[in-house]
Amino acid sequence: MLQRILTVFGESTRQRPQEDQVAISVRRCAGGCGRALSVGHLRAAGHRDTFRALLRRGSPLPPGRPLIVPVGPDARILVHVHVPASARGTLLIVHGLGGSAASWYVLETSAAALARGWAVLRMNCRTCGGTEGLSRTLFDATQSGDLGEVLQAAHRCGLPGPLGAVGFSLGGALLLRYAGQTGHRCPLARLVAVNPPLDLDCAARALEFGVGRVYGLYFTVALCRLLERVRRARGEPWPPARWWRLRTVRRFDARYVAPAAGFPSAEAYYAAASPGRELGRIVRPTLILAPRNDPIVPCGAGLPRRRRAGAVRWLHPDRGGHLGYPRGRDKPFWPALAALRFLERARRA
Repeated sequence: MLQRILTVFGESTRQRPQEDQVAISVRRCAGGCGRALSVGHLRAAGHRDTFRALLRRGSPLPPGRPLIVPVGPDARILVHVHVPASARGTLLIVHGLGGSAASWYVLETSAAALARGWAVLRMNCRTCGGTEGLSRTLFDATQSGDLGEVLQAAHRCGLPGPLGAVGFSLGGALLLRYAGQTGHRCPLARLVAVNPPLDLDCAARALEFGVGRVYGLYFTVALCRLLERVRRARGEPWPPARWWRLRTVRRFDARYVAPAAGFPSAEAYYAAASPGRELGRIVRPTLILAPRNDPIVPCGAGLPRRRRAGAVRWLHPDRGGHLGYPRGRDKPFWPALAALRFLERARRA
């Protein structure tokens, strides 16, 4: 099935000869090949990278210590704590939409961090990762305060500083929103957001047209399955979620997430949850990794806000798709290394 979809991508590229004549340089970044690729080929590569990312599986980690953290009324989350010998800092890792603390990119980042002497907190957002019975509220992008509760729990457990954080996709948006809202009170020394949607409405639109509908349907199916598990675990009176009727993330958010979070519409929820408006309030050193060929989170979304985001540094590799950064055999996950190198400057300070 994947090969069939990738073949369609290749055929759609050949249908754009005017774009194929526009050559752009591909830097040696995220395992890039360093040769000139056309705009059409780069777009197709973004789809290939992204689909391969959806099929990846991470390597298992040594068992961590489970930590249950209360984050609100009748709401708790599960965090997996890993502490190596002589830990020299603590790293919080936040997964994306449809993911969990066991997502492959979380596992690979955790392994890289543990090998470099970081204690690791693998956080499950509300109702994710088999924790449907711990919280009566669904996971949504306004729950940035949950990160603060986890960081306070880490402090109470005596985990060492400095504190750093990495968020992927919607987890990155959650992290940026938290850093902006807390400003000088933010306990993090540094933070990294990988493929974060800065404008949730724009990201939702990208999932509603063209090939984006494939990704949109993928996430919609995952969200409907999650909601059904929550309904069975907690007996919530939500109407059954049928992906073949909803078909888009926006419709799912409009019917379930926005009302549960207290918003009248999906658009109102997106406006309140989008982290782009918070970038100018971030005071801790921040790195945003946003590949130019990400088909799920358009690279241009939020770029005009750069000028008023002095603490934020941007890195735009030409390849990577959505969390699908090319990698060689036996090579570590490139965003994990880029993030750790950036975070480790806090340990040297």
